[in-house]
Amino acid sequence: KPGGVVGFALIALSLVGGGLVIDCFLHIKDEKLMPPAVLEEAEKLVRKGQFAQLLSFCQANESLFCRIFRTGLSQGSLGLPAVRQAIQDQGMKEITRLNHRVNYMGFLGAIAPMMGLLGTVIGMISSFNVLGSAKGAARPDELASGIALALTTTCEGLVLAIPMMFFHNY
Repeated sequence: KPGGVVGFALIALSLVGGGLVIDCFLHIKDEKLMPPAVLEEAEKLVRKGQFAQLLSFCQANESLFCRIFRTGLSQGSLGLPAVRQAIQDQGMKEITRLNHRVNYMGFLGAIAPMMGLLGTVIGMISSFNVLGSAKGAARPDELASGIALALTTTCEGLVLAIPMMFFHNY
């Protein structure tokens, strides 16, 4: 049984987290970012000194490698320092764009235990309210529901946080 509103929120965030993991596995991989065939063709063109053809090749391709190098090569008329700077700047933009996807997993991994703790506190407050309002001894079943809520949300928070932190670091 889920842990109340906090538990349902954690379940929803688990679905979001699962989607983020799948998205990252589909989009952040060498074959997609720097396809071997693209690198091979680019190296061939560089060795021949065919930089105009390399620029055309990079303009026709949407890999990370080509997005970075077409930005640099487009600055060719300004000299090698400008090309280097453009490549470095575009590379940082691309890395930042990729990190946005991954950082959401880190955020979920950090927030999930806090939400689980919130559920724990809510459950314990519920249990203590039962104790406080009981005339005489509190019924164990009334206490147990608050404690169960506390433990369930703690567990749900950890079940979300642990994989998110693992995949964030992976």
